[in-house]
Amino acid sequence: INLSLEKVIDKKEQAEQDLQYLAYHDELTGLPNKNLLVDRINQSIKTASRDKQKIAILFLDLDRFKNINDSLGHTIGDTLLKEVSDRLYKTLRSHDTISRNGGDEFVVVLERLKNTNEAIHVAKKVINCLTDPFDIQSHKIHIGASVGISIFPTDGDTSLILLRNADTAMYRAKQSGGNQLQFYDKSMSNQLRDRLEIEAELHGALERDEFYMVYQPQIDCATGRTIGFESLIRWHNDKHGEIGPDRFIPLLEETGLIYAVGEWVVSEVASFIQKHHVDGITFSINLSALQCNDLGFISYVNKVIDKTGIDASQMEFEITETLLIKDFEKTKVFLDGLHNIGCAIALDDFGTGYTSMNYLARLPIDVIKIDKSLVRNIDVNTNLQSIVRAIVTMSVSLGMKNIFEGIETSEELAVIKNLKGHIIQGYLFSKPLIENDVNDWLASDTSLRLVK
Repeated sequence: INLSLEKVIDKKEQAEQDLQYLAYHDELTGLPNKNLLVDRINQSIKTASRDKQKIAILFLDLDRFKNINDSLGHTIGDTLLKEVSDRLYKTLRSHDTISRNGGDEFVVVLERLKNTNEAIHVAKKVINCLTDPFDIQSHKIHIGASVGISIFPTDGDTSLILLRNADTAMYRAKQSGGNQLQFYDKSMSNQLRDRLEIEAELHGALERDEFYMVYQPQIDCATGRTIGFESLIRWHNDKHGEIGPDRFIPLLEETGLIYAVGEWVVSEVASFIQKHHVDGITFSINLSALQCNDLGFISYVNKVIDKTGIDASQMEFEITETLLIKDFEKTKVFLDGLHNIGCAIALDDFGTGYTSMNYLARLPIDVIKIDKSLVRNIDVNTNLQSIVRAIVTMSVSLGMKNIFEGIETSEELAVIKNLKGHIIQGYLFSKPLIENDVNDWLASDTSLRLVK
């Protein structure tokens, strides 16, 4: 009896130890979890205050992890997280704390710092150790890391503030392209506050009718006639005034508002075509990657076309190259759906990504839009001319039209006409126009004069 009682007590003690361990450690990697991390930071703050030393908090987020998880599956994602934690553990000093904060976020606490250069040195080591590819189940996986750094005592005196500020700095590192480090500074908090304010305003913008459309003419290189417009969304907010699309479109995606706003754009453009009887002219609409995952969008477009009675071929949808790489098969189903309705498909920013000929041949693409980075200074850069000549030849052989974006000088225009470009768009002809100005534009022969 005594023996079995001892066993029960041992098991109970073991279970308590296990629970204690789980309360403070991450189950997948065995690293300290957020609870233990906060304890360690608090401990470090006490020691550093006493000894007049600095602490650095490194907030680390893996670049491209979500794509890997989505495309290769959670099992490979979990293995990758374990291998990341092993590499980090081997890279750091024994008295540094490394913790998994959840998802693909890790936090490193650097104690006993003499100066901030030490934090830079460690952050660079961390980024470098994750740059080498990971070999997992015969997949070669490349990731990077965005690192945000906050320093005690200058950037905060509690674990919560230090973690929040390091997280803010990490977000900035990610926005700047990833695989880099960024120190926290106070202006980031102001930026974050502005961002939250704009996000709050964005939620009611559609109901308050604050969005409007502008249209940039697209001109046939041979005839000088306007044959299309790129439809661009703009936002004028009562409180903040005009807010640029580079600021609000990422927020639309993050908040999920992109679906409702995307549908609004479609109905707005279709109504414009119906109201102004602009026959034979195409209106292109930019699509977000999120919209391309939503097959319900296709039936919405179909419904709008039926309701307005416009010709489906007057609506063109633009996707970017990066979308093809993310999820080719899903994108193909989506684009085929739009194409079957009769809408045209354009591939935007061509020349900036990695589109292979194989992709282009398998997709229902009608138009290639050549990015403005390949147009800028094309009149003096012969390398650019060779690249663009090859793109034009390729588009013709695939039966696709090509549009050149961002033309600003008559010299650039002359080269593109010489290279047999089809369609041109840019400030040399016109900035994006509000609705009333589109009618004036079409009624005049401005475009004809400019091209001749």
